[in-house]
Amino acid sequence: MLSLAWASTKYPSTGAFYSVLSKVFGKKTSVTLVILYLVSSIFGIATIAAGIGQYVSYFGFSNILIVEILLLILFCILNIRGVRSSVTAENILTTLKTIPLIILAVLLLQYIQTSNFVPFFPSDHTGFLKAIIIIYWSYTGFE
Repeated sequence: MLSLAWASTKYPSTGAFYSVLSKVFGKKTSVTLVILYLVSSIFGIATIAAGIGQYVSYFGFSNILIVEILLLILFCILNIRGVRSSVTAENILTTLKTIPLIILAVLLLQYIQTSNFVPFFPSDHTGFLKAIIIIYWSYTGFE
């Protein structure tokens, strides 16, 4: 993203990625990069749709494939419409994901015991790395 931002400032354009990339890499390479970006975006959207489909299955929907396909179409339409609608959808989904985590944390506050925090810092370096992995896992949304 830093490279793309640098290229965008050096070659300002109102066009899409192709207009910036073609000035930096040439036409053939930029076509390849744009195609790879589109393919990775489609797989990324499909992965998100599959994850949401799995969540929806817990509410009694037996055929989640239809839900996943509809979500895939919805996310593609949002991306085609532009950044503003994509950002709005991302904010809504992040809020819907965060609210249950906050509620769960508040409900579990009564079970916190100070004796569980001793020793605060792990005695060896692997314990610290394990703690970082657990925090990173939760922070990135892989709950």
